[in-house]
Amino acid sequence: MKKVYSSKGGDQAGYPLRDGIGCYTVVEDDEFETCLAQGKIYEKDGFYYSDLERLCDQTAPEAAPANAEKPGMFDDPGNKIKSIVKALFIIGCVLSVVGGIVAGIAGSAAYMFYGGQASFNFISFVLSTAVGIFGTYIGCLIIAAIGDIAVNIRELNRKTK
Repeated sequence: MKKVYSSKGGDQAGYPLRDGIGCYTVVEDDEFETCLAQGKIYEKDGFYYSDLERLCDQTAPEAAPANAEKPGMFDDPGNKIKSIVKALFIIGCVLSVVGGIVAGIAGSAAYMFYGGQASFNFISFVLSTAVGIFGTYIGCLIIAAIGDIAVNIRELNRKTK
């Protein structure tokens, strides 16, 4: 958390605290970095100042400047992991059904090899598909839990700064 002083002096509604330097407000680190990058805050003599009457005005959010950094590949990995897991689950279920069909055909071929009549082996299909979907679900659940842990750790880190 950082102190940001009013550069206008005097008592201001957006800067409710006062010390020997002037009126100030306390800003969270994430918000501070954003405001500093947007030019709302500047540094002078080792202190941070703002020309705005209300630094933390949530009623009228400003559009991001054109030169603002775009999110990188590793920004917010928890939510990215969780969104990728949804696609992995769908792909895994489709592959499980395809694998079940192959197992049903292979089961009928094995049955025919030992003298039986060639027909689709439904039990091999159902068991292979069920096991594949269940395994996909468990694997994706574990990966999604890791993504959820990353999201929670990021939030805790943000709140404790």
